[in-house]
Amino acid sequence: MKRIKAGIIGCGHMGRNHISTILNNCRDEFEIVGICDPEEKEIKIAKNLFNNTPISCYSDYKEMLKDKGIQAVFISVPNFLHADVAIAALKAGKDVFCEKPIATKVEDVYRMLEAKEKTGHLLVIGFELRYAEFYQRMKELVEGECVGRPVIAWCKEFRGPFLPKVNNWIQYRDKSGGALVDKNSHHFDLMTWFLNARPLKVCAFGGTNVVRVVNTDDEVEDNACVIVEYEGGRRACLLLCMFSPETSDYGLELGIMGDRGRLETDKEQKALHFWMREKPEDIVWNLEERRPRYLRKSAHTVYNVSRLDVEGGHFGFLQEHKAFHRAIEKGEVPLTSIENVVYSTLIPIAAEESMRTGKVVEIK
Repeated sequence: MKRIKAGIIGCGHMGRNHISTILNNCRDEFEIVGICDPEEKEIKIAKNLFNNTPISCYSDYKEMLKDKGIQAVFISVPNFLHADVAIAALKAGKDVFCEKPIATKVEDVYRMLEAKEKTGHLLVIGFELRYAEFYQRMKELVEGECVGRPVIAWCKEFRGPFLPKVNNWIQYRDKSGGALVDKNSHHFDLMTWFLNARPLKVCAFGGTNVVRVVNTDDEVEDNACVIVEYEGGRRACLLLCMFSPETSDYGLELGIMGDRGRLETDKEQKALHFWMREKPEDIVWNLEERRPRYLRKSAHTVYNVSRLDVEGGHFGFLQEHKAFHRAIEKGEVPLTSIENVVYSTLIPIAAEESMRTGKVVEIK
């Protein structure tokens, strides 16, 4: 196995998660030879993770990219900087892992796609949930037609406010893209993956009604309802609340409804539940019994999510690092290569526009 020399660009919370994951579980795959952040405080905190092992430190990512010994970079900078940093890294001949979302503007998403195609280097996006056993099994069940033809996907996320970031950049829509872009791009990615269809248009409503951190006109929303229409008559909906009291169920639920059954997550029990009709005609109302024939529960599969599966606090976080290495060394196409996850970001960008304008927004 070839050990890849890597640089870390952005040493805040997520950057340090990448450092810790590599040092603790991916030493055979990556050797971190440089770290970069414009904030001296963040560099000092990150350096402590190396236990006095010498490490090159940079305040300017452009200087780091001049190091020809660095083959790959992990980018964890504020969302509005993703495009410029990732494109510079690709042009410098690096394979790139960039945190989600892809970018905050449609034009930047396509600039990144173009740079990836022109340079021929990898551009992988941090949608690690695709690598989690929990959601991979869900994908397998959908493809195995446990629900029949998928028609509706849904996501409910009830959680607390964002964790603090340097200068609270995440609280500003122009820097983070908005809560839907920053946070729920994960869930739009999963729903699009499960439905396996192209999104066409988006309608969204939301606002900042409870949580006030920076008190500006462009502060991110703390609640939203989003509807996405896909090709083939498929649809997805998302319900977000950022001021929910903490609960024991992770505050997140995803599900798929098809013409033959229903599949949904139970993260508190680390389980997937699905129900199927015994016959297609069971959907009709039974007048003699004066009630509909309910779906029968046909399976209940429990998955014990391992410690490694939640490395860095995220399902699939470790696995995406190993997949990035396989892509570099073996040419394996990553599940989250930018072209595979482009709608994960275009959908919430459209949703943010819909909230601001009150119009249905088409995805081009």
